Amino acid sequence: MRNISTTKIAEICGVSQGTVDRALNNRPGISPKTKEKILAVVKEYGYRPNMHARCMAKGKSLLVGVVVFDLNNQYFSDILAHIESCCRAKGYSTVVMFTGKDPKKEIECIQNLYHMTIDGIVLCPVNGGEEYENFLSSLNIPIVTFGNKLTNFPYIGIDNCQAMMETVTFAANKGYAHLIYVKPALTERNTFAQTERLNAFIAACDKAKVSHTITSLQNASKELHKGKRNAFICPTDIYAVKLLPVANQYQSGIIGFDNIRLIDELSLCLDSIAYDIEATAKAATDYIIEGKAIPPFIKHKLICRGSI
Repeated sequence: MRNISTTKIAEICGVSQGTVDRALNNRPGISPKTKEKILAVVKEYGYRPNMHARCMAKGKSLLVGVVVFDLNNQYFSDILAHIESCCRAKGYSTVVMFTGKDPKKEIECIQNLYHMTIDGIVLCPVNGGEEYENFLSSLNIPIVTFGNKLTNFPYIGIDNCQAMMETVTFAANKGYAHLIYVKPALTERNTFAQTERLNAFIAACDKAKVSHTITSLQNASKELHKGKRNAFICPTDIYAVKLLPVANQYQSGIIGFDNIRLIDELSLCLDSIAYDIEATAKAATDYIIEGKAIPPFIKHKLICRGSI
């Protein structure tokens, strides 16, 4: 017999379902002999608890949804690994969905997770605006964002403005007189993090009285200023890694953001702004599962490897 129920076990053993429950969960109020008899039947028939039924009885699915762009950036794969680890430690499982930076697909992903009766969502949003936030609010489940921010939902991340200010100041103090900001194509609807970094870069350059240019990855090498020490400021390590050969060729400085694993795996000489991904994942899962408060910011620091 497969998938035997606790009702059938009780019938075979000649006891109540409550007694079976006490034996299965090692609770008091049952004699050692009766417990031994019940566990023997459980073993003989290969009983497995119906976890779905247990979860539904508690009003919990023990599932946490995670919605991200893709895995092209190691940052996403690393944070997913830490979220899964944090959830598992609390007895939860994760369901991951990818949007490909498509606003419509993002809504589909969230709707699919909702119909799975997940207990909350960790979201890196593409969408934004009042209508979208009203949609999220209507789900009536905990939602926490990272990467990009929404107005009425908790956000976990670094202080992008402060991090970029420190980056520009560091480069200026090293004698770089012309900074080239390599801007991603801001085509997605929600570009909170990248917009913050760009605005902070401009403000920091003005404060430090350093000349600067804002350009694309394809045109970055064309913006090198003759007669000045140049440095590329990349708001993502993906761009920094691609530009590193150009920086080396023209003896220019370069610095990135995210401190992805690839830098150390390839022993690249590349400075980068790092932040505690494990702390980000823990804060997100603690909020979803336990309702704990979100920290104002995740700590960041500059990892120096000699590229600036």
